[in-house]
Amino acid sequence: MRAENASLRAQIAQLQAELAALQTPPALSDSPHPLEETTEASQDELTIPEQPRRRASARSDDELTRAEVEAIWCEETEGLDEEPDILAEAHDALLRNLFPVPAQETTRLKTGANPRKPYVCPFRATKRGARLTFGSADKLVRTAIPWLIQSVKGQRAWRELSRRRRHDRIAELFSTYRRMDTLELVHLVERMERAILTGDRTGWTVRLEELDKHVEVIRQVLQERGN
Repeated sequence: MRAENASLRAQIAQLQAELAALQTPPALSDSPHPLEETTEASQDELTIPEQPRRRASARSDDELTRAEVEAIWCEETEGLDEEPDILAEAHDALLRNLFPVPAQETTRLKTGANPRKPYVCPFRATKRGARLTFGSADKLVRTAIPWLIQSVKGQRAWRELSRRRRHDRIAELFSTYRRMDTLELVHLVERMERAILTGDRTGWTVRLEELDKHVEVIRQVLQERGN
């Protein structure tokens, strides 16, 4: 979701730039000294008009085509000792964020206002939440590739840890309820199901979503005893 959010932000920035380019500028004759506007303007104001002008339907040399991105990927991943499915997932994330539109054939990374680093990264942000920027699309992609690989590995490790925790929690519930009397379990599961149906968690120390797991475990314990 963070990657999609970053991609959408980049698209929004591009559309805003194109919209600004379509707006009619004020007539220079309205000002007695039109050249002074450029002299007194801030650095940001000077760079903003440049962004819409470089946006065109034809490919610009400083952006990258799909073929060029694929070539960079091959260069950066050659000889890496990584699992194929990890590389495949990172590769998919790379292309999905660089080319969010199916028919898009070139990257649209040059959306920043900084004239030295106008290429905004759709993958990563600084600690303060700002987007990382680079001086070229090539540098951005080469920096993103190892980060994406490590990110995929980190996400997989987190999912595996979450799976183990859920497994341990279910095992703990089974151990608890298997020690309880059958009639007590019947009354308990009825109370839990009533709380879930009414949406009232009064008297329970867990969320209603968690009660679903308890009910499922108790039902399995009762089924074991019934068999």
